[in-house]
Amino acid sequence: MATLQKEIIGNFSTRQEAQDFKQAVESAGINRDQVMINDDVTVYNEVAAQGTTVGSEAGLVTGAFLGGTVGAILAIVQGFYFPTNTLLPGQLVIIGLTSVGAIMGALFARRIRNNHLPEQKLKGNPDIPRRFRVEVSGSDDEIRQARQVLVEQGS
Repeated sequence: MATLQKEIIGNFSTRQEAQDFKQAVESAGINRDQVMINDDVTVYNEVAAQGTTVGSEAGLVTGAFLGGTVGAILAIVQGFYFPTNTLLPGQLVIIGLTSVGAIMGALFARRIRNNHLPEQKLKGNPDIPRRFRVEVSGSDDEIRQARQVLVEQGS
């Protein structure tokens, strides 16, 4: 009885290259269920993606938008009910609530991000570089056969 093992056969910089190699391995006679593409993100790139998609920056923008929206609504309501009120002009209400919303959004977003597991923090940013690994699980002969496909594609 042959022992099954799992081994990374090739690393590729784009999903299309990995997909092409996977199809070549499958056409060489290895069952498609035995060939997988696994994308891997380096820790540095994972942190860079987090900074642009979650956390303080996202909370700042979201909070500012929501605060500004509430401020605009309150300024309109204030204009109808208190048209001669010079204590709080509408522009001051909008600017104040936008600022408060931005600060609160940044603080809450930072707290939410810090409470999540690292795997949940990663967002699907297509611009960060990834390594696409093609893994084959099978017998020694099947793994050797997949390596041969890699050698043939390299030449």
